[in-house]
Amino acid sequence: MPEHIHAIMRRQWGLTTLEQAVGAGLSRDQVQRLVTSGAWVRVRRGVYRSAAVVPTWQSDLLALVLDTGGVASHRSAARAWELDGSYPCRPEITLPHPAHNKRVGSEIHASTQFDLVRLTRRQGIPVTSVDRTLLDVAAVVAPHKLTQMIDDALRRNLITFDALTACLVSHSIQGRNGAGPMREELDRRLSEEDVPLSAWSRAVAGLLTGHGLPDPRFEHRIETDSGFVAQVDLAYPDLRIAVELDSVTFHLRRERFTPDAGRRNRITNAGWHLLTVTWDMYAHQPGRLVADVVAARHLRL
Repeated sequence: MPEHIHAIMRRQWGLTTLEQAVGAGLSRDQVQRLVTSGAWVRVRRGVYRSAAVVPTWQSDLLALVLDTGGVASHRSAARAWELDGSYPCRPEITLPHPAHNKRVGSEIHASTQFDLVRLTRRQGIPVTSVDRTLLDVAAVVAPHKLTQMIDDALRRNLITFDALTACLVSHSIQGRNGAGPMREELDRRLSEEDVPLSAWSRAVAGLLTGHGLPDPRFEHRIETDSGFVAQVDLAYPDLRIAVELDSVTFHLRRERFTPDAGRRNRITNAGWHLLTVTWDMYAHQPGRLVADVVAARHLRL
C-alpha cells in the first residue's frame, strides 16, 4: 500500500476517503479488495477506517465531516474544544445547505449563516471557532451548561466578551437559534454598571454598520474654538452626532448625575446631536437603537 495512504490515515484517526485513496495511487478495485479482506472498514459513504485502528469519538466525528463536507459544531465542537460541561454525544455537524440524506447516528444542522463560520481544527477535526461554537450550543444545552462552557473558555483565554458580543451581533437575525439564550447570558454577566466600554463600543459600532450605516469614529474628541468640550464613545463628526454608552443604574446615583448633565449640556451647546445608548437598548431593543441613529442622521443631513 502506498506510504501516502498511511500518512493520511495517521493524521485522520485511521481514516481515508475514497477520493484520497485514489489520489494517493490506489484504484477503486484495490480499495474494494481491502474492504473485502477486512483490512479496511467502510464507516461512512466513501469513508474507510483501517481495521487495525480502534474507533473513537474523534474518528466517528471526522468520518461524518469527511462524508458530508460539513464542519463539526454544537456539542461535538464543544467536546473537541474540551470545554467544561461538554459530554459524549452523537456526531454533530453543520452544513451550508439542507441535508437531503440523513446520516445514521448523527445530528446534522443546516445553516444559512455558514459563510460566517471561521473554520479551525481541533484534534485534527474541522470545527467551528469557539465563539460560534458557544452561540450554537446556546440553542441546544441547558443554561447552566452554557454558563459552564463560557466560564471555561474565558478562563483558558479561548474567548473574550468582546468576541462573544461581536459574534452575537453578526449572527443576530430574527429567529436565529441560540441568539436569545446567549443574549440573556451576556445580559446577566454584563450588568449595566460593569459593561466593558471598549468591547461594548465595538459591538454597538458593529450593529450600526451591520445595518448599512457608516463606520462611526471611536473615542472622538469634541473641540470648539474655545477648546476641548468632551470625548464621546462613538461619533459621526461630519454630522456632529455623538453616541454615548450609558448606564441608567449608574446615572440614577445623584452624586454622579449633576456633572454628567453639565457635560451633556456642553456637548449640545457645541452644536452636537447627542444620543444615549443603554445596555438594555443594545441587548433587547437593537432595532430601536439603529432607528434612533438613522433618524438623527436624517435630521442632520
